[in-house]
Amino acid sequence: MKKVIFTVLCMAVALILCVSFSSTATALAANNVNYSPEDNVIETPLPGKVTVKNLPSKNLPSVSPNSLLYSYSIRNISKQIFNLFYPLTNYATGYCNLTYSRSVAFTVDANISTSVGVSADIVQASIGSNVGVSNTVTASESVSYEIPSGYKGRIVIRYSQNYYTFTCVKRNRVTGSETTGPGSATTGAYDPYYARQLIAIS
Repeated sequence: MKKVIFTVLCMAVALILCVSFSSTATALAANNVNYSPEDNVIETPLPGKVTVKNLPSKNLPSVSPNSLLYSYSIRNISKQIFNLFYPLTNYATGYCNLTYSRSVAFTVDANISTSVGVSADIVQASIGSNVGVSNTVTASESVSYEIPSGYKGRIVIRYSQNYYTFTCVKRNRVTGSETTGPGSATTGAYDPYYARQLIAIS
C-alpha cells in the first residue's frame, strides 16, 4: 500500500513539474528566440562580425513627472540576465562543411511596463537608458565550419538580454501616502557572437 501511495505521489509531482516547465517554455519562446539549447549540445564560439542597430522606441508609458501633488519613482529593482540564441541555419548531418552567408537580420524587442503613472523616463533614469530600446541584430559576415561524422550541427547567434522587475511608486507630496504597483523592463540584445551547436547522433 505504501509503495502504491509513493508511486502515485511521484506521478503527481512529475505531472506538476511537466505542466510548469511547459508553461515557462511557451512564455519564453516569443519572437522565435530560444532561451537555452537542446540537451546534450556541444557549443563552440566562432569568429565573425555581428552588428547591432537600435530602433526607435515606441509604446512606452509616459506621464508628466513634474506634478505639484505627486512624485514618481521605482524601487526594489531585480535583474536577470538571459543568454539567448537565434538559429541562422537548419541542422545538417556530418560529415560536411556548413557555410552561412550574411543575409539574416532579426529584431530583439525591448519594452517597459509600469503602473500608477510611472513614466518610461523614470525607469530609464533609474536602471539605464538601454531599457526599452529594441534593436536589430545582423549577421554581417560569412562563417563556415565542419560538422564531424556522428553529429548534426547548425550555426546560431548567441546574445544576452537583461530583464528587470521593480515596484512603481506614486507618492503624495502633501500627505506622504504612497500607491504602489508592479513594473518590468527589458533591454535589446548585446554582446552577440556566432556559435556552432553540435548534437551527437546515436
